[in-house]
Amino acid sequence: CVISSVKDLTIKSIINSFNETDKNIAYLSLFVGESDEKISKKMHMKRSTVNYHKHRIYKILREQLTNLEEWL
Repeated sequence: CVISSVKDLTIKSIINSFNETDKNIAYLSLFVGESDEKISKKMHMKRSTVNYHKHRIYKILREQLTNLEEWL
C-alpha cells in the first residue's frame, strides 16, 4: 500500500533528524524491540532516562504521523 510506504519513509526520516542518542533509543526500541532496561544497560544510562527519551520520541512521531494522515 502506498500510504504504508509513505508512513515508513516518514518514520525513518523523522528518526534520522534526531540526535544520536534518540536515534539509538528509537532504533533499539522500535526496530529491535529492546526493553528500557536492556537499552539502559547498552547505552550506560538510567532506565528512567531511556524512558524519558522514548516518551519524547513517541510524542514527536505521533504528532508528525497525525499531521501526515491529515495531509493524505
